[in-house]
Amino acid sequence: MDAVRGMQTDLAVTAAAVTPSSSQPPEGEELTSPAVFISWAHSHSTWTKKQSSAWQEGVATLASTLRQSFGIDADIDLFHLHEPVDWTRFGQRGVVNNERVVIVLSKAWAERWEGTNHPAEGAGAAREADALHGLFSRDQQEWQKKLVIAMLPGVSDDDVPVDLDRVTRVTLDPSDPDSYEGLLRNLTGQPQYVKVPLGTIPDMPPLNSGRNLSALRAQLDVVRGQKRLVVKGRAPERGMLIHQLELQEAALRGFIETALQDND
Repeated sequence: MDAVRGMQTDLAVTAAAVTPSSSQPPEGEELTSPAVFISWAHSHSTWTKKQSSAWQEGVATLASTLRQSFGIDADIDLFHLHEPVDWTRFGQRGVVNNERVVIVLSKAWAERWEGTNHPAEGAGAAREADALHGLFSRDQQEWQKKLVIAMLPGVSDDDVPVDLDRVTRVTLDPSDPDSYEGLLRNLTGQPQYVKVPLGTIPDMPPLNSGRNLSALRAQLDVVRGQKRLVVKGRAPERGMLIHQLELQEAALRGFIETALQDND
């Protein structure tokens, strides 16, 4: 999309000409990237090695594209595999210490969240899920602001745990830069549609008010003219048309009488 390509070319996007929302920076000020941690599950017991490898490649592409193409300060365990990392604490610290957390959803990650995974499988993602559960207990509103779910190809809404329904979801393909727009807008607080300033409420007085007396009389003249034409005509539905016009005429006369009483 053009909007995404524009962000790739220059991340210093200025605010819109219309009144900006509170989440947008002042006009002329550069956007800043939040610190983002990517939580994901490496594999599932039912996946083949080829499937696990392809999944890892897609997640790595997502993390690298966010950093290199879009200027998002994203971190993921894949960037630290060559380092002497304490993996028993890495994920928890990533969840707690970063401003935002992108959950790359999969059946495997959902099981870690729900605690239904095999007890010897996926300890890293399970720790991250536990940390997120703890943050939810502390502050539900901040927890919801912190999270966004990335739905990659092959993942469906049915894979989303029920208690994550409140979290914003974005669908993207790691290999397609144009598909990142929803995630980028979420992470950087850039709305797709800006709430424009309020205009002036139009003055619309009731039809039966004195201010509309002349308009009511004009409408009554029109209805009476239509009635005279129908009476002179020979249309097959002549009787029904006359009845409808008589009802309109009676209603308008009532409105006019009410308006005259209001003016007295």
